[in-house]
Amino acid sequence: MEDEDALRMALAELVSDWGYTVFTAANGIEAIELLTQKAGGIDLVISDFVMVQIGGAALLAYIHTKYPLLPVIFMTGHANEDNLAHYEALGIRDWLHKPLDTADFAAVVDRYLRVP
Repeated sequence: MEDEDALRMALAELVSDWGYTVFTAANGIEAIELLTQKAGGIDLVISDFVMVQIGGAALLAYIHTKYPLLPVIFMTGHANEDNLAHYEALGIRDWLHKPLDTADFAAVVDRYLRVP
């Protein structure tokens, strides 16, 4: 989930090039609809943290309740150690800091999906 169209499409293309099926959402509402439609068919959620409508905290709470084993990775340019520790305690698996570094992104995705 990423509200910036260009970044969302670039990341989707990158992960798709690695051989994975990618579903995209522009906001938290779309993400929840997608998770509901694909119930059990999503192996990893990568999401921006600061969003309008439904932000990262609310999305994490929803996922943690409905899909407690689904790994969630947040991307943010607004992280600090206090909120990172708080959300890690709620089940977030990893953080990516914006601007994203492709190698760091690949390493984190590989940790959960085995990027070839």
